[in-house]
Amino acid sequence: MFPLKAVLVGSDAGVADLGNALAGSGVEIETRFADAAALRRSWAEPPAGPRMVVSVLGSEDDLLQFRQLCEFLPGWPALVGLSGDYDARAVVRVNRAGAAQIVPVPWTEDDLHQALDRVAAQAGYAARPGKLIVVGGVAEGCGAVTLAVNLAAEAAATWHKPTILAEPAHAVGRLADRLDAAPEQTAEQLYALGSPSRNALRAALTPVGERLRLLAGPRYKLPAKPPDPARVTAAVELLRRSADVTVLDLPYTYDELYFELLAMADHAVLVAAQQVPDLHALLRVREALLGRPHVCQDHAVVTRIDPDLEGFEVPRLKQILQVSEFWTVADDASCTVALNAGKPLHETAPRSRSRQDILALAARLFGEPTPEAPKEGSGFFRWLRGG
Repeated sequence: MFPLKAVLVGSDAGVADLGNALAGSGVEIETRFADAAALRRSWAEPPAGPRMVVSVLGSEDDLLQFRQLCEFLPGWPALVGLSGDYDARAVVRVNRAGAAQIVPVPWTEDDLHQALDRVAAQAGYAARPGKLIVVGGVAEGCGAVTLAVNLAAEAAATWHKPTILAEPAHAVGRLADRLDAAPEQTAEQLYALGSPSRNALRAALTPVGERLRLLAGPRYKLPAKPPDPARVTAAVELLRRSADVTVLDLPYTYDELYFELLAMADHAVLVAAQQVPDLHALLRVREALLGRPHVCQDHAVVTRIDPDLEGFEVPRLKQILQVSEFWTVADDASCTVALNAGKPLHETAPRSRSRQDILALAARLFGEPTPEAPKEGSGFFRWLRGG
């Protein structure tokens, strides 16, 4: 999300339109005042905390009020929309009055994003990449898709983070059915671009609730030829820069791209079922990953865990896998119920053991404890962050 809250000043439709566009780009609109005088009547002094002021100017009177506004709010960056007929001299006067960034009215999406990026930088909030979590199954049916879906759903619904859940384009999509979604576009179109833009990403994303967006793989057929790995990694980097959390569901292809995507993650989550072939496969994947230059932290997750299964007790599994980050997910019916409903566990079985296990892993991956209660009305993931 954008790091500064916005205070709108102005009563005309242009201010409302600009506010709606900002909200649609992930900016939290804190309040709106009819004019500078109304703001000063409400606030004896400006509130503390990072904020920006937003207004639309179209006349000399607007400019005078804007100058007074900036004098009352020193240090607040001002984003200004300029409407009507104006020339270079008008732009200079608005800048001198206190504008940090100016967008034309009407504006384009790129105008707005570039202005927001510059406002954030001027306010000392440099664009930073979000967290990339790559969930790699090591065998068919190990529960990696279920884990990826629910990690992303928890990031969005429980931690209130703008989140993208994605899958590569070189495998038939599995995520849309898990979330009862009907994508109009898929990852195939995005990964085909040599240098994908945020506009292309927006077009490819499918909304799933308030803060979660889905980049789905092709649903019915494989692409005619595998995508260029360099294009896939470029697209994944764009995902990383575009949300607080990106969860990539990685099918077990064991090819160069599989290991490259694991290695570029902040957290590589290797998933296996509680059985000998899966554990052997996890060890092989981990050995191959550790042989590469990478900075990710790897986590081993054993699913469908039966703590009493002889020879596979949790202490024994830790000894076999020799990983510091070891996690288990319980084997209960709640995952099947959620799968059949096309919904995440927090909706169908919020008190289930499986969900509690996933929450514990999520807290570790996100670096934050589980929030006690959901926030209300904090807005959806609407801003693709600049980078």
